[in-house]
Amino acid sequence: MVDLLHAALLRLRRVDLGVIIPMGLLMLIGLGLIQSATAGHEELHLRQLRWFAIGILVSVPLALWPYSRMLRWAPLLYVVAIAALVGLLVSGQKINHANRWFVVGGQQLQPSELAKLLTVIALAQMLRFGRVLDCPRKWIKPLVVAVLPAALIVVQPDLGTSLLFVPVAFAVVLVSGIPLRSLALLGLLGVVLVGGAYTFFLEDYQKERIWSTYAHDRLTASQRAGPGWQLTMSQNAIANGGVFGHGHREGPLTQEGLLPLDYNDTVFAVLAEEHGFVGCLFVTLLFVALVLAIYRVAWQTRDPGGRLLCVGVGTFIGFQALVHMAVTLGLAPTTGMPLPLVSYGGSSFLVTMMSLALVQNVVINRPRSPILGL
Repeated sequence: MVDLLHAALLRLRRVDLGVIIPMGLLMLIGLGLIQSATAGHEELHLRQLRWFAIGILVSVPLALWPYSRMLRWAPLLYVVAIAALVGLLVSGQKINHANRWFVVGGQQLQPSELAKLLTVIALAQMLRFGRVLDCPRKWIKPLVVAVLPAALIVVQPDLGTSLLFVPVAFAVVLVSGIPLRSLALLGLLGVVLVGGAYTFFLEDYQKERIWSTYAHDRLTASQRAGPGWQLTMSQNAIANGGVFGHGHREGPLTQEGLLPLDYNDTVFAVLAEEHGFVGCLFVTLLFVALVLAIYRVAWQTRDPGGRLLCVGVGTFIGFQALVHMAVTLGLAPTTGMPLPLVSYGGSSFLVTMMSLALVQNVVINRPRSPILGL
């Protein structure tokens, strides 16, 4: 037992600090923002601390178990993800017009978050042997793998999460070696699918949110108090923060409870109000550093399966952060999209930690070059 523990510690010494450092800083910043946004409701802050502990406990064994073995289980894991998404349509709990959660022991679990990671694993396993996607006939299987969970998430409805599958699939097939002509056609098909989702699957209130975002300056007072309320308050908080912000737990809109879902969907606006442009720039640079570090791990990895895993993880973390920021700034339609590692939430936080543990898994288990030490 002692020998196994010693061997595990030696392997953990190989973790990539370029991933660990920005991840840890984002977690600490998120904890401070949640504490500020939930002042008077300390149970949410304490609950997030519990998710911190769970995330670390899950991440350590996940980083050590060789990812090559995990890829063998990819088809079964993918089926589990699809079954969970289908199960939501039958027995999920509907909250705020959406059927996205199972409630187990009083805790909300969101299968779409896990589906993102399991879809990345499935695509990595499918395309790791150099499958050349040089004609539409060869796209069918990976296309179905990417589109099926996205379609099931759209009907919950959850447009924001479903759209994350588009850049993830695009990045993974690009790195797998698809010819540029085929990639362009696949991109065009993606645009058609997104347009179809908007036309046939979105509810009227979701279309109203999209319209209210891009016509925000022309909204009446009653419309600003309705579908445009979250964006109005978010933009006011951002403008209110200025360059340096009001300070921790000093944001007027945040502390008065006027910023909707300030601990989750609009946590970037809390950051802007309390820490200003400087704080927002620092957090943005941390995300850039994190994503680039993940892509660097992919670049240094010889095994195609490990490379595709890292590309998929880096892409969905990067795009999720980008969408969250764009929503709070009014550059993208209002949607429920947590800021990875920063926003309050169990499912999203835990899946992000698991994803980053897989990146460390690739680092720990890749062959080391005797010359470069990579």
